[in-house]
Amino acid sequence: MLTELVNRVYSVDTGENSRLTLRYDMKALLALEQRGHSYKDIFADEISGRALCDFLECGAAEKLPDTPISLLSRFGAEKLWKYCREAMLLALPEYDPAIIELPTDTNKPVDFRRLMCLICDVMKKPDEFFWRSTLRELIPRWQEYAEFKGYAKKPERMEMYDTEGMENE
Repeated sequence: MLTELVNRVYSVDTGENSRLTLRYDMKALLALEQRGHSYKDIFADEISGRALCDFLECGAAEKLPDTPISLLSRFGAEKLWKYCREAMLLALPEYDPAIIELPTDTNKPVDFRRLMCLICDVMKKPDEFFWRSTLRELIPRWQEYAEFKGYAKKPERMEMYDTEGMENE
């Protein structure tokens, strides 16, 4: 039932036999938070060049082909912004309102300590498992585990029946 995580890496060819490879795992999200950025900043209407460079540095799954500033000048902010957004979408959980309630307050940070406690202490996974995983990988794993162990019940699905022609007599 519980399968091992699949690495989700966003990779794009930058030319000259080099690739830009991004992965926003928990380590990258923590590094962004320490630099004063939320993962939601990448989805804002505007982003500063410094923030974009921070997103590139923190999300680099492999050594960057060049410095973030030179990548910014070579490709332009719009293109790099698009790459970082697509890489972040691979890391975020899929929205299913029956299972996970995503916070609507954009200023409220993700409670990484609580999530780490659930994954490492309750599921007995090693710290490396947590730090090398993305939110998209961790949250469904926790949901499956919690349902399997009975900590949480499966979401109820409403079934619709065709009642046409069934009138009370």
